[in-house]
Amino acid sequence: MKKRIQMRHEDLFSHMASMIAKSKRVTLAIAGTKKEPGFFYTIGNQEKQLPELLVIGNFQASGMCTLLNNLSDTMLKAGEAPKDGSEIGLGGGYPLLIYLASKDAKEKYTIQAGQFYGNEDYQVMQVVLPDQKGVYPPD
Repeated sequence: MKKRIQMRHEDLFSHMASMIAKSKRVTLAIAGTKKEPGFFYTIGNQEKQLPELLVIGNFQASGMCTLLNNLSDTMLKAGEAPKDGSEIGLGGGYPLLIYLASKDAKEKYTIQAGQFYGNEDYQVMQVVLPDQKGVYPPD
């Protein structure tokens, strides 16, 4: 059986702040359950006046963390967020879609970001990926 490491919120947030200072952001990967999908999101973009990024779905963690880090770096280089409803091509098949996340999605999926910042005054953009046939999920 795996040993669980217990960490206080203060210690976790201190570690996250250190990671953000070194790496520009922290990307969280939350495993799904039988009833709820997994999800992935950034914390740290808000410090540069850019939105945090969110992906909802049962995807491979390393791939989604890489995707969110690359998209975040692209925003940093551009100095701005993509426009709501933008298509973002990655040089492959179908583009990603990116939307301003709904208030419900922000509240449900980015809880740690609000706790880390100590407020809910941050923006979230949801990245939507198509399936292998190019079909995008409904909202």
